[in-house]
Amino acid sequence: MTTADLRRPSRRGRLFPDLTIDRYNETISGQLEKKTWRNGSLCALTAAMTLLSSEGMRIADSLDLVSNVLKANWLIPLPYFVIQTVGFQRGLTAGLLVDVDSIRERGDDLEGVRIIYTVTTKGENLATLRDTVESTLYWTGEVKRRHGLRFASEVWVVTEEGNYAENPEFYADLEEMGAIVVATPSKYETPLGSRFKTRALQYAADLRRDRGIDGDHDWVYHQDTETMIGEDTVLGNLDFVLNADSGTVAGSGIILYPQGWGDGYTNLQETTRSFADLSAAGQANLWGWVPFGYHGSHILIRADAEAAVGWDYGRVRSEDLLFSVRLRERFGRCIGAMKGFAYEKPPFTVRDHLKQRRRWILGSFEVLGRGDVGLRKKAPIIYSAVSWLSALPSLAATIFTLVHPSGGFIPYLSGAFTGLVWWSLFNSYMVGYELHRGYTGTRKGMVGFLRDTLVGMAADATAPWYALLSNTRGYEEISKDTPPVDDALDDESGYEGVEQGGEGAEIPPVKDSDKGASG
Repeated sequence: MTTADLRRPSRRGRLFPDLTIDRYNETISGQLEKKTWRNGSLCALTAAMTLLSSEGMRIADSLDLVSNVLKANWLIPLPYFVIQTVGFQRGLTAGLLVDVDSIRERGDDLEGVRIIYTVTTKGENLATLRDTVESTLYWTGEVKRRHGLRFASEVWVVTEEGNYAENPEFYADLEEMGAIVVATPSKYETPLGSRFKTRALQYAADLRRDRGIDGDHDWVYHQDTETMIGEDTVLGNLDFVLNADSGTVAGSGIILYPQGWGDGYTNLQETTRSFADLSAAGQANLWGWVPFGYHGSHILIRADAEAAVGWDYGRVRSEDLLFSVRLRERFGRCIGAMKGFAYEKPPFTVRDHLKQRRRWILGSFEVLGRGDVGLRKKAPIIYSAVSWLSALPSLAATIFTLVHPSGGFIPYLSGAFTGLVWWSLFNSYMVGYELHRGYTGTRKGMVGFLRDTLVGMAADATAPWYALLSNTRGYEEISKDTPPVDDALDDESGYEGVEQGGEGAEIPPVKDSDKGASG
């Protein structure tokens, strides 16, 4: 197969060939140009709300009392919004741009570096999984070819033995393309009896250790089933590796959600997560850790650090949250901001949106119930859960106040808080939406944007209460495959056999479905 064959678009077409470094840098530059205007709008809104709220609390009847009791919820999320705003200011800088020339100039320093791109999946969304693997094989190969960079890379697909047995032709096709399929044996058990995703992650960690892929020059880039990558992702990984000091063992970046983009509110609501990632980049640069918000994908972890922390936590649904806690316990302030986007999918339905949020909130409660996590580490999780739960009564207070005005809450000061909160909310939607616009081609009108923003706010405010009222003990993976699935699984992938390993690679592509418990 020729090099031209490896780069030929498939019959279906793909999003990922257009995920270039130029598009990434243009997107970040566009936000940098608007930063001064956004800061001006923050100052103007806060000043206006402060001047308009000179009146103090008024309690003339029982309705006034109810209104002002509800208003107390407005104070709960203030620390969160302050941290988000500080992170936004420190995160959106020219430092987010990827300087390809500087990476090329230090190309010799990448010799001996190996990155294991690891897609951990239950295998329930095979069409999406195929796109993710293709994007990873394509761009790791293209970055080496286009920029002459000598680093080793492998693409691992970690799934369950049962899923491998049910779809042998599909996984054989991935192997033929150049991926390494790791089928976690059904008989494999961890010392603490881990379940769900943590079991597969620990098996992969054991396998890397047995193969000697656990040194300080080895890195593991974690992907979910739908975590498509681009040229900017790979170059961002390399930039991070080149600039990480010995104390920085993990990097986290910004995830966009352009795949399967539609017109529903769930698409716009996911863009606020991208804004939160942008803010988290600033927080990581400031403090070496992020108080709120944890990724299980688009994270790069030094292999020796991951081996030291491990994934064996018993039965847990929020493995990313628990891993971040364990990582900080072991290595302190060790997380840095990583350049480059990853490209995922939003939930397609309201029900899936709520189910996804339910898994997050119930996972947080599981961590809070663990005796092996100290109170100091639980404090941000407790605050985050309480803050999220306060969103619905805060929204109720806002509506109630509009219907039944009852004065201010704290003279002047509550106006300043209100200005900050509402600016932060709408800024997160606006910035998140604009980050996506160059990838989706979407142009929402103001009416549509405001409608979806308000519906999204209401849905996310409802989500934690939905979780409490509809508890489930399972690990839910929502559908991320879009029609036509059959077409997505045909043999005409268009990106087959991309060579992996590169300079210094030692492990040939193999499957591990016939291996016993590792270690």
